[in-house]
Amino acid sequence: MEKYRKKVRIKMILLALLALTAVALGIYNVFFESDPGASGFSAGMLSGFRTGMAIGIGGFSLIRLFFLGKAIRDEKALKELYNKEHDERLRAIRAKAGMPLVLILSVLMLIAALIAGPLSVPVFYTLLIASFAQLLIGLCVKMYYMKIM
Repeated sequence: MEKYRKKVRIKMILLALLALTAVALGIYNVFFESDPGASGFSAGMLSGFRTGMAIGIGGFSLIRLFFLGKAIRDEKALKELYNKEHDERLRAIRAKAGMPLVLILSVLMLIAALIAGPLSVPVFYTLLIASFAQLLIGLCVKMYYMKIM
């Protein structure tokens, strides 16, 4: 269990770095990227989406960080986390639903949308909608396999 505890500590360090990156991105968005002279829905949508994305990533990281911190202090919670992470049924469901690849591709599409946003608004909307549609379809497939397996 000590080996797994070290693995959880590494996850906690990575989540803390992700939270700090989200804070830095949020500060950048507020002070350097916001354009008070820009008008229109698209300009506000882009700025708001970036800020919301930074808040969401930071919030997710902090919640997960506190959850892992609680588990690392309690032996019973650590064992439950280990069992949940190494559950063969859930691994088979994720593999059949293609979850690791769907999640990675959706995150890459969101990053591409953030990069392409200032350059082309239609590309931003297209990537955003495609990414969310891909996540929704992946979730439906995962729920289907959870029901039949």
